[in-house]
Amino acid sequence: MQDGITVKIGGKVTIPVKVVRAGKNPIAISVDGETPAAGSGWRTPLTLRAAENEIEFELDVGRERRPGTYGIVVSRSWAADLRAGRPGPCSELILLHIKPAKP
Repeated sequence: MQDGITVKIGGKVTIPVKVVRAGKNPIAISVDGETPAAGSGWRTPLTLRAAENEIEFELDVGRERRPGTYGIVVSRSWAADLRAGRPGPCSELILLHIKPAKP
C-alpha cells in the first residue's frame, strides 16, 4: 500500500491483513494511529481464531476525524494500561488519506 488508502469522512476502508504466528493461540489485532489522547486505537480490537491467518480488516472513518493524511498501523492489540506497553508487533506504516465528505 505504498500510495496509501483514500476514504471520505464517514466512510469505511478494508485493509487486507496476513498474520504470521509464532503459536496456535487466538490473538487480537487493532488499528492504531494518531489520536489527541494517550490511547492510539482507532477501533476496537478484533480477535482472530487460531486458524485465521488472513482477513479483510474493516475500519470505519468516523466523522470526528478531520481531512488530512494519517499514519496508521495494524497491530497486535495491547492493554489499555500504559504500563503494559504500546501496540506491537505491527504492519508497515499505512497512509490513510481522509477527504471531506463533500468536495
